Amino acid sequence: MWRCKFYRNSLAALSPGERAEHEAHPYRFKLHYIYREFVTDFFRMDLSSMPGKGVNFSFRKFSPHILGLCLTYVVNCSLSFRQAQRVMPGVHGVLISHGMIARYVHTASAVVSQFTLDYDYGPTNYLAADETYVKVKGASHYVWLVMDAIKKSIIGHAVSNTRTLEPCMPAMRRAFAHFGEFPGKALKFIADGYSVYQLARLRFGMNGMDFDVTQVAGLANRDPVSAEHRWLKQNVERVNRTFKHSCRVTNGYGSFTGADSHVAVFVACYNFLRPHPYTYWKPPNTIPDLDKLPNMPAKWQKLIELSQLHLVKLQSA
Repeated sequence: MWRCKFYRNSLAALSPGERAEHEAHPYRFKLHYIYREFVTDFFRMDLSSMPGKGVNFSFRKFSPHILGLCLTYVVNCSLSFRQAQRVMPGVHGVLISHGMIARYVHTASAVVSQFTLDYDYGPTNYLAADETYVKVKGASHYVWLVMDAIKKSIIGHAVSNTRTLEPCMPAMRRAFAHFGEFPGKALKFIADGYSVYQLARLRFGMNGMDFDVTQVAGLANRDPVSAEHRWLKQNVERVNRTFKHSCRVTNGYGSFTGADSHVAVFVACYNFLRPHPYTYWKPPNTIPDLDKLPNMPAKWQKLIELSQLHLVKLQSA
């Protein structure tokens, strides 16, 4: 360790006060040279995925309106599949199983996810990223969210069973894909103190996408950087709180596919259907075809229709 020139120079650059703090709490300082070899080509990874356990929308027994009701109760009202099953006969006189509701949600997520990823959000240069955990069969999994901190849209997301660089890169790639021209150093990317975001910055820099990561560490503003950018980090923390409210009723997911599907429909609802005070109680992204509809089930049906047309357009191209 003492033969490392980088470590000796970093140690010599510390002030007397910092040196005393380093002796008492060495884990607060990063003085060593960190080498990381990237063996995965993150820019060849497929960003689109189709969840399983889906059904088609032929509606032999139920109507598209029932589909819209199921999505409204599960996504907008944050009910579990079994709670939505109990609501349907009591309120609407419709007997439907919780398994059918789950398949509706899985299929809807497969349809709307690509529309959500490809929508032109016109992002600003202020992005905030964070990760939160969910339970899948009792094991911790992680949801990665990247949002436009000014316009409040979620423009990148991923679900993983590890808290490593591999799932962080697709979430950031999905966010950066919305820029017509990558802003480079003009981009303000806000994250917490987790080191994986700095590793992602290095990997993007190797691909010609150079930008800086501003890390807001801890809960208190102990440095000027955290004090200046805390409000940006709080925006994505509020999104995490909203997401956890929507998934806490499930007591965890039964499969990775279920978690991935729920995140996809949550992002679609948050971006296109959920009112937000920033936009005077309208969704962060306004679609005229949705605005003129009278209720939420009809809006879900129209969003699925627009997503299907988008998929047809992609297939024809």
